[in-house]
Amino acid sequence: MSAVLSPQELKVKKYSNEDIRSISKLREEFAKAMLRLLGIEVEPVGKGTLSEEVFEGFHESEDDRFDFKCEELGILFEVTGTSWTKRQSAERYDPDWEEEGRRKPSSKKAVLAVLKKKVDDAFAMGVQDRLYFVSVNDGQGEWRFMPCNLVRKYPFGRYASMEGEYYLIPWENWRTPGWMREKIEELRQKKSKR
Repeated sequence: MSAVLSPQELKVKKYSNEDIRSISKLREEFAKAMLRLLGIEVEPVGKGTLSEEVFEGFHESEDDRFDFKCEELGILFEVTGTSWTKRQSAERYDPDWEEEGRRKPSSKKAVLAVLKKKVDDAFAMGVQDRLYFVSVNDGQGEWRFMPCNLVRKYPFGRYASMEGEYYLIPWENWRTPGWMREKIEELRQKKSKR
């Protein structure tokens, strides 16, 4: 048996819209619980956050556009995620696959994606310095953070069908939970000095 997966073996199950909403809700629940473990109390504020319902319509402000808000510090969190492992992600974005499933040498890296529309909205609302993306990666068994104000330096492309363009951020560039804990302490210290 080959240690390298063929493109056919890499195909992930096609999920229904109901499945996707369930997975999104689970990722949001996980993110909320893990943020609490880091000492960050958040409240769901986004339309549809922690729900499997679909909410159509215009987002009026930062308080209904992004998933969670930490009132104490005035910061926001938007949950994203993937069921792909790092290896699957790298292979998905690697154009150097051969027909037989053997890989050519490649410099491609695994990526985690952020929906371009969310980043555009954050900049339009002026909250890019207060928004953090939380990537819950159930396929890899980890979670990471990315400050919104850093996202635009990465390229964008197609990632998920029917959802528009995404910024494709190398997996290793995402911040660890330890980084987020330190960032929160820094924000608390700044707030206490005011």
